[in-house]
Amino acid sequence: MTPKTSTDLFLYLIDIYDLILRGHRSIDLAKKLLDYLVSNYRSLHVPIPGCLLGWTHSMFVFVIYLHLIEPTYDYNPEYIKKHRLRLYSDPDPKQWSWDTYISLLDLISLKWNELEQNDDLAQFLRVLMTLAQKFCLYIHTKDVLSVDNHTHDVSNTKYHVRLSPESIVSVMRLVHFRFHPYRFEHLSLKSNIDHFIDTEKRHLVSRKFRENVLSWMWDHVVLIGDRDIASHDQLGENVSSFTCLFKRHPAGQLTSWQRQMTYNTYDEIDDRLKEFLHLHFIDQYFQSVYNVPFLKYFVVFDVFQHRANIDKCGVPLILRLQGSFHAYFAGKCYRGDTVKNAFVLWCHLIKQIDCKPYNMDFSLLVTEIFETLSDEEQVEGFWTIRDDDL
Repeated sequence: MTPKTSTDLFLYLIDIYDLILRGHRSIDLAKKLLDYLVSNYRSLHVPIPGCLLGWTHSMFVFVIYLHLIEPTYDYNPEYIKKHRLRLYSDPDPKQWSWDTYISLLDLISLKWNELEQNDDLAQFLRVLMTLAQKFCLYIHTKDVLSVDNHTHDVSNTKYHVRLSPESIVSVMRLVHFRFHPYRFEHLSLKSNIDHFIDTEKRHLVSRKFRENVLSWMWDHVVLIGDRDIASHDQLGENVSSFTCLFKRHPAGQLTSWQRQMTYNTYDEIDDRLKEFLHLHFIDQYFQSVYNVPFLKYFVVFDVFQHRANIDKCGVPLILRLQGSFHAYFAGKCYRGDTVKNAFVLWCHLIKQIDCKPYNMDFSLLVTEIFETLSDEEQVEGFWTIRDDDL
């Protein structure tokens, strides 16, 4: 059953809660509820009209889901040590207070792209979900819920508090810590990609180009969960990514990124930001030569939302997985890591399958990327041609 309206959803949740009160638990039901929450998160994450200020439909689904999970406190400490995730003094999760827990969630969001996706990480996330059950469903003393501005007082009690709605939203990022389903194949190729990028650097002389990259970039550097946390006090409104970043990141970091993208030369720009430049170099090339936006037609940033279409796609794609870029075609994902490597692999796939996506002939591009350049063609730098030179 899939609820079609808000009324259907709440009647469904009430029925589930009745089963919970009678002592029934179901792992299968918990999984279905989590899948429903993840698949419909954006449509569910809207405010509930009335006196429940700060609460959304997604929060109600999440709270019911927490009632259904089986608690676990076992994890591999070696994984925590390897990836430098330890923020606690006592290794027993039952002893962790709220400040330790929320700091762990922030750290995992920050390092998500670096973490090895395996059973150890999955088990640690299950421990964190168990602690979410503990913190979100029950009232606690102030030494347990140890951050004052994350709690609300409980009437008729002196020492007990409960989590605020915004704090529950900060916990809900756990549902977005998802593992991608792809296994990588390795392919090493020689190419002229550095020459291609050097040629496209000419776009950096345009202030408009830099501003477009910068405004586009903010949507893709927001950490998991940060958008919902930062915009929670403005539920129902469209809050910009930059506003969310400003609330959740040091202001100096954002200023540095802005300065680099606006004024610095290519070599002075941070490697992480260069990835976004390379994407727009390629996109600009495609718009100039083929009148097609490469980012729109051949790059997928949210692989979970578009998984079914990716599997059915008849042309090679570039996928962004955990912050890195990889080439994909016909069920196989080729490890690229950087935009440059992924684009070379994409061109190789175009060449190998003799493909003409959307009836476009990319033979000129493939030749430019893979054919050996003569000394005359390897021209470095920028040149100004005056009328007297013609």
